[in-house]
Amino acid sequence: MARNSKQNVSESTRDEMMAFIGVLYLQGSKKVSKLYLRDAWARDGMVIENLQGIMGISRFKFLFSSIRFDDKSTRNAQNKTDKLAPVREFFDFFVDNCKKSYTQEELTIDEKLEAYRGQRSFIQCTTFNLAKYGFEIFALADAKTYFTLNLEIYCGMQPECPYHVKNSS
Repeated sequence: MARNSKQNVSESTRDEMMAFIGVLYLQGSKKVSKLYLRDAWARDGMVIENLQGIMGISRFKFLFSSIRFDDKSTRNAQNKTDKLAPVREFFDFFVDNCKKSYTQEELTIDEKLEAYRGQRSFIQCTTFNLAKYGFEIFALADAKTYFTLNLEIYCGMQPECPYHVKNSS
């Protein structure tokens, strides 16, 4: 392990994790998630001002590569009832806070294919997007501010469970 990597292996605090999630959210809202990380952390302030003051790039990379939102020992059992099980608790927490944090005005429903080529059973394939494979996300958002009020990730046919959604009447 390189000397630089050893410096970043340490326990994380709640504040640091909140900062990490905030950086991810900032990158998404500024549409810089497709940039090279070193460009997002550039000191010229062109992308996100003072990002390096929030968290160093090495620590961000370490947290990003090691973060886990579920209990690995129960993952197989959870996957049988919910395809979104690895991130369900965090996802529901995020959506609940979106609902509590904003009063809706002019609303719109939007659909997005978030590029992803990993191995998930609910990856969608389209021919009309730049990204041909990914997660299909439906969002209820404010048409003026783009603030998300509700969010759903399409998981295909879920087994009979609390997250099963019927598309027919």
